[in-house]
Amino acid sequence: MFQNYIKIAIRALAKNKLYAAINVIGLAIGLTVYLFGGIIAEYEKNHDTMYENHQRTYTVGSIMSPTANIGVKELDNTYSAMGPLIGAELEELDAFARTIRRGYLLTIGDNHFHETVKFTDKELLDIFNFNYIAGDAKALVDPKGLVLTRDTAMKFFGRTDVVGETVLLNHEFDLHVTAVIEEIPQNSHFNSSFISGAVTMFAPLEALNRIDDWDLAGNWNNISGGNQVYVMTKEVMPLDELNLKLNAIFDRHVEPEMKEKFMASLNAHHLKDTNVAIWDMVGMPVIESIQILGVLVLIIAIVNYTNLATAQSIGRAKEVGLRKTLGAKRRQLMMQFLTESMTIAFISMILAIVFLELLVPQFNNATDKVVMLDYIGLLPWLLTTTVIVGLIAGAYPSYLITKTTPIDALRDLNGKGAKGSFFRSLMIGTQFMLSIFMLALVMIVFFQNEKVQESSNIYPKDEVLVLEKMSVESIRKRENTLRNELLQLPDISSVTFTAQVPFEQSNSQREVSRVKGDENSDVQANINEVDHDFLKTFDVPLVAGRDFSRDVLGDERRDIENRRANVIVNVLLTKKLGYTTPEEAVGETFWGEQSEEVESFQYDIVGVMEDQNLLGLHNKMKAWIFINNPVPHRYGAIRIRKGASANIISEIEEAWKRVLPDYPIQHKFLDGLFAQIYQIYKTMNGVLAGFAGIALLLALIGLFGLAAFMARSRTKEIGIRKVMGASLPQIVKLLLWQFSKPVMWAIIFALPLAYFTSNMYLQFFAERIDLQIPIILMSGIIAVGLAWIVIALHAFKVARANPISALRYE
Repeated sequence: MFQNYIKIAIRALAKNKLYAAINVIGLAIGLTVYLFGGIIAEYEKNHDTMYENHQRTYTVGSIMSPTANIGVKELDNTYSAMGPLIGAELEELDAFARTIRRGYLLTIGDNHFHETVKFTDKELLDIFNFNYIAGDAKALVDPKGLVLTRDTAMKFFGRTDVVGETVLLNHEFDLHVTAVIEEIPQNSHFNSSFISGAVTMFAPLEALNRIDDWDLAGNWNNISGGNQVYVMTKEVMPLDELNLKLNAIFDRHVEPEMKEKFMASLNAHHLKDTNVAIWDMVGMPVIESIQILGVLVLIIAIVNYTNLATAQSIGRAKEVGLRKTLGAKRRQLMMQFLTESMTIAFISMILAIVFLELLVPQFNNATDKVVMLDYIGLLPWLLTTTVIVGLIAGAYPSYLITKTTPIDALRDLNGKGAKGSFFRSLMIGTQFMLSIFMLALVMIVFFQNEKVQESSNIYPKDEVLVLEKMSVESIRKRENTLRNELLQLPDISSVTFTAQVPFEQSNSQREVSRVKGDENSDVQANINEVDHDFLKTFDVPLVAGRDFSRDVLGDERRDIENRRANVIVNVLLTKKLGYTTPEEAVGETFWGEQSEEVESFQYDIVGVMEDQNLLGLHNKMKAWIFINNPVPHRYGAIRIRKGASANIISEIEEAWKRVLPDYPIQHKFLDGLFAQIYQIYKTMNGVLAGFAGIALLLALIGLFGLAAFMARSRTKEIGIRKVMGASLPQIVKLLLWQFSKPVMWAIIFALPLAYFTSNMYLQFFAERIDLQIPIILMSGIIAVGLAWIVIALHAFKVARANPISALRYE
């Protein structure tokens, strides 16, 4: 009997090819989006499972204090000093390891490479069972050891049998290769992190101590992105229990004042979740949103099918009446129609799998990921989804078509009247409510991202070339020579060196007060160590006082022991310090923190600059101190004149080679640095736009199919209206209004929902768009306009039909 049901289902599909195609394609698209969203979410949330100890390995992150004001709610790392403390006091611990990321110039023979080295405790190789081509897990016991990946060994030496080879860091410090490992998989946080980039080599922390005088016991100050503290427990531990024990250790060793002002507590994550820690940091549930959006698109596709199938039930009323008259039970009829919906769901699932086979490779190529379609693992999910979708999509149409008596069915009363019309309106309204909601979110995110990009235009992004990797001591000593060489180029207007450039997400902070030693009036300020001409290079206006001058000896802090310096501050800091106007602050003094060991630092204000969001993006406006300090700067910045010759970059590179022939230049425009960070927002908007576009397309396709079917069912009515004198515009208006009503009430529900949801996104930004409500209303107008176009095109075609043909229609 079941085979007969399938045959009947296939015949019904063949008989109504247009509506069958709409149903199958609509469900296939919905299933594709839903499955793809689920597969991507599962992939992103389950990294590092290839490691033997992954279930009992955790990364230690931090919850930030509300007063920290660093633009994120939590960090994926913590003080490196916590590593040894956890190692000494956590009884359940098997091993711990810290990683510290640093960039160096690596020299192999005559070849130079700018690379990032991960310095780590030797126990890291016990926690992660890498595959060794040469050497073993004892490779980092050697304080000068270096572990390379296969590709890095090939890049440096052209071969992999390189154990014992020497690598020179910054032309000064030597390491030798003690192991070569296979490439770390792409679905490991070592390679997939937005923050730290791909890992190509490991070196022991003892080497970092020798190179940079890094304290092996740990560091309580510098918490940089890409650094980690790993803990491996003896047995798998619940996160709540582990966090309780970790925070007990944290509380014993961290001063209450530090917890209140900066890092409030620790927060461990499973190793498999490390990859998505960035979204926890910024407070955006991106992965969860992808899953929810996928479900919403599938719901729209199911509603699409249900709506059209319900309308089609009108045309099959006589079939049902005859079957009931001949003795068919309602249970049998329901089984028949549910089998039809299950058949459509099964065909749609096959088509969705085909779409996934085409989509996943394109996604992998575009994102450098390795998402795999493991059908053995996915089979239970695919089958369950097919059955659930088929049952849900077909439940109401089968109920509706089988609930009437044989007499009502033969009289074709099923699905007519106010009740049938109400359900169809409800379905259309639901589709468009979800579609308008998603479209409104897309537009809010788009315009907010445009606001972020527009705010970044305060800096001449396309005129400033940023020189990277400048913190090497040998480069610092030649800064002035490089500056003079560059300024001889006619297309260069200024050159400066700095610890931080605009848009770099770094927060080096100080507690300062107007009165020396008055801790109760402390305010928090970010500090940037700059060189002459920083303001000129980045177009930062002064509102009072003056810029740093080479003619004023006190403007440059030459003596590090002397705890006094001239500084330039922004307007916001002058207000926090209690000055009424910027002019009042010029010439005044404020003070830094002091302790029993260190005298309070004296800051003398010589200039006040305009408030500008140096960090940009999602960060709030910060109070800033600019100090002219000749410490190793991390960046150089070259201001290129407008209309510069096409050869200017080559000329800059040649000037660099004349001054620093042993160090390869590494540069990018400030525009590129901004784009590198802004890409996250653009990608998020693109993903959301894709979901919303598909949802709206499905709703419009469903609306077209329903309009076509309902217009066909009213063919005789339209013919009579035309014979009685109804004009073409009147008939089009009649059909247009019938299908516009559910779209209009959908707006009433969708727009408030979009408003409250978009507020959650906008709260993430300090500078927000002002036209939130008009933008949301615009999305509703766009959705209604598209619906009208779809309905009007079909209504116009129906209204132009010959009334004689319409009156003969049955």
